[in-house]
Amino acid sequence: MKTKVELAPDYYRENFITLLTEVISLYEDLLHDPEIQFAKNFQALSLPPQCLFVRLISRKGPLFRSDKLEYQEIPSIGDAANELYSAGFISRDGDFPLQDLLALLRKPELISLTEELELLIQRNEKKAALIDQIGELGEESEIADFIKTKFHVYAPLRLEALSLYMLLFFGNFYQDLSEFVIADLGIVNYEQYPLDRSIRPFSRRELIDTVIELHSVSEELSEGLSELSADQLMTLIATVPDPIDHPVILRRHGRLCTTVARQLERLNDPESAIRVYEMTDFQPSRERQARIHYKIGNAKKATEIVETINRMSGNEEELDFASAFADKIEGKRRPSADKTDVSDTQVICIAEPIGPSVEEFVLNMYAQAGVAGFYTENTLWCGLFGIAFWDIIFSPIVGAFFNPYQRGPADLYEPDFRSRREQLIQAKLCHILDVSEIRWRRELRRTYREKCGTANAFVNWKYFTEELFSVAIKSIPPAHFVAVFDRICSNIRTNTAGFPDLVLFPRIKAKRISGGAQRYDVITEEDRHLPYLLVEVKGPGDQLQKNQKRWMRHFRGVGVPHRVVRLKKVDSSMTSIQTLR
Repeated sequence: MKTKVELAPDYYRENFITLLTEVISLYEDLLHDPEIQFAKNFQALSLPPQCLFVRLISRKGPLFRSDKLEYQEIPSIGDAANELYSAGFISRDGDFPLQDLLALLRKPELISLTEELELLIQRNEKKAALIDQIGELGEESEIADFIKTKFHVYAPLRLEALSLYMLLFFGNFYQDLSEFVIADLGIVNYEQYPLDRSIRPFSRRELIDTVIELHSVSEELSEGLSELSADQLMTLIATVPDPIDHPVILRRHGRLCTTVARQLERLNDPESAIRVYEMTDFQPSRERQARIHYKIGNAKKATEIVETINRMSGNEEELDFASAFADKIEGKRRPSADKTDVSDTQVICIAEPIGPSVEEFVLNMYAQAGVAGFYTENTLWCGLFGIAFWDIIFSPIVGAFFNPYQRGPADLYEPDFRSRREQLIQAKLCHILDVSEIRWRRELRRTYREKCGTANAFVNWKYFTEELFSVAIKSIPPAHFVAVFDRICSNIRTNTAGFPDLVLFPRIKAKRISGGAQRYDVITEEDRHLPYLLVEVKGPGDQLQKNQKRWMRHFRGVGVPHRVVRLKKVDSSMTSIQTLR
């Protein structure tokens, strides 16, 4: 049982100072003087105002009323606020937007305000409607004076500098100080890796400023994308800075361009959409361009784009599109869904109720036949990959880590993840094949036990149990590990999904179960000699997804034993089992 962790009363202040200190340590040479002064000025404050400022920036604002602020570790909110005001960290009782001021009042206080100012309103309305009425009828100065007689209003300042520090520490604009608390409480244990200037994510100020500019445009879009016309979207996209060859920038620039282009498609402006898509190679830019050109009657250009994909893309998903779309352009008919890429299918005709989980139903079928198995979906292979490649995942590559609270490198899902680690990955794959199976399993066990519970983007410790892990590494041959891991590395974003639902171990007898599914001969004599078998389960009407088909195709090519089991509902007189090979 874990010992309960008691946090210091000002734990959040200590965490914020840690954030400031880490950013200064890594980026002081890239910061402007006012940004450096932000950290120095904050640390020069006495403890209570430091606490109050961090409390304010951690709460939903933008404004705060003084009488609603009460913290045990801050003896006097007023004194702390005075020091913050004098140091330029908050604004107090300023010319704040009327709507924001009114939002601070409770509904009874709003009604009291209307009585004092003699405003005729519909009192039975909800708070939001009351605020709208008061805003239309009242004088802004009178309303502000009324509020000042009740309490002070505070608003944090220096938010641009604060946002910069958050970006440099977290690498994004959405994480916050709660990440520290998760670690402080022991809820998540993070891997330790070096953080220093030699491998920092941003090496030039230009990179930082470009990320901030891209974020600013994205924020503007998120607030009113659906309300902007095609002309307004094109005006906005013209303000986007040119992309710089940096993973964070390319990712943000690509997402921004594809978002705008997709909206231009919805607005029926295909020419503008194409121009914006041409600004990035971010997927699915080329796919959308090909589709638009074909739709507007330019099959020749669509064909050229498809040929470019075939020539330049290393992405299976994009290549599958190119193959299918080339056939469409040429008028060729393709086989219907689920009739390709499957080498072994069992159709089980059943009359009994299946229950809410077809996967558990089939797993019970195999258990009744004496075959041990687990319902794992992506958990098994992702977990095995996370354990086997632990050292590579957390290797100190330039730009991989912003802070100590990451479950994996920042570029984990980026197209160049593999190319930046190619030598390490190739060495690992060769090592798996070169060492003895006994040594390989010993290495995996050691990593599992040493790292158990430590955060890793690939490992779900709740479901990747030691029992599953131990049986899997005993049963799966090294060549199959290499075949699967090699493909995962080629595109982590797409290839960590689509794995079969079940893993069976025919040589291991299942634990005895009571009740469950009717006894079916789901396992063949040939199956019983397999060290393991992957099974994808499809209930009535379900179809294989594209990423599942790609894995099936790969399994067939490298000899990984796999099968699709389809359940088909029939009358009781028609129960049967059929294997299609």
